[in-house]
Amino acid sequence: MTPRQKYETRYKQALADLFLVALLSAVNIVALLTEATFSFPFSAVSPMIVYALGSAWAEQTGAEGYLIAGMILAVLIVGLFLVLWLFAKKRPGALLAATLFFAADTLGLLWFATTANALSEFMIDIVFHGVVLGLLAMGVNAAVKLRRMGDEPAPKVSEPVQIIGAEEQPLAEEAWTETEEATEEETAAYDEEFAEENGEEEAPEDGIFDESFDE
Repeated sequence: MTPRQKYETRYKQALADLFLVALLSAVNIVALLTEATFSFPFSAVSPMIVYALGSAWAEQTGAEGYLIAGMILAVLIVGLFLVLWLFAKKRPGALLAATLFFAADTLGLLWFATTANALSEFMIDIVFHGVVLGLLAMGVNAAVKLRRMGDEPAPKVSEPVQIIGAEEQPLAEEAWTETEEATEEETAAYDEEFAEENGEEEAPEDGIFDESFDE
């Protein structure tokens, strides 16, 4: 496997990881809405935190608006991951944005676990976040390497130069032959003109000689 193929594979793997994060985050949101008892660690935590905060504020204040706002924000966050995944297929900068966004999600997880004094309970999520963040960072690094490879000029090889010279040699010979033919044609035309001019000059001389002879 060439270095380019290695970096392309690494970038594609990062895209697959980003899609998996977005997919499992959406599944976790659906699980919260349906009050299911399961969740996937290989996902973003910020949508669930936003929804949990909105639900808690709605219970404390009795205003359902907090719950609706938390739900909308959670869906928007998941949608943002999906949009970045779509753009990252053609724009490596989108993968960088997704990596930074997931890093912010990791910081939010650490803040929430520390505030709730539940680091041990969220340890699996923290470990998975570290793994995903590393995979995304490797994809960004691969994109940078691929871009540098694209900017570098191709190395010069001596063999193709010789082959090209061999291919161009018949063309050079043909051009030389055409030049010789053109030179011969010009020389022949010049000889004809010279002969015609000399012939016109010699004609009167013959006539004068004949007349003097007759006399």
